[in-house]
Amino acid sequence: SKSNGQLLHVPIKFLDDILRNEAKSSDKSIFDENSFEIIETTLDGKRWFSATFIHPFSNEKFESGKGRELGIEKKDGATMKVAIYDSPVEFSNDRVYYPSTKLAKNAAVAR
Repeated sequence: SKSNGQLLHVPIKFLDDILRNEAKSSDKSIFDENSFEIIETTLDGKRWFSATFIHPFSNEKFESGKGRELGIEKKDGATMKVAIYDSPVEFSNDRVYYPSTKLAKNAAVAR
């Protein structure tokens, strides 16, 4: 909805809210250690991360991709420090890599 559109700036939080509502479980996050597969690589001496999100209900997999600007107003506390679309990325072996696991996970969930 328009009033909560800013939550799209934190895809994990946004999707977790939706999935908890679907599961009728408001007390605990849907995401756990089995929700993501992380691939780490080193490029030019720097660590980079790519993530695959595994949907908890369908087991469908989504790889992190390059984010794009949303055109939705940002609000304090409802955005990540670095937006997915502003983050530097590296492309290697048909994957998109981010400088942190947090960005990689959110990019995978955003797909």
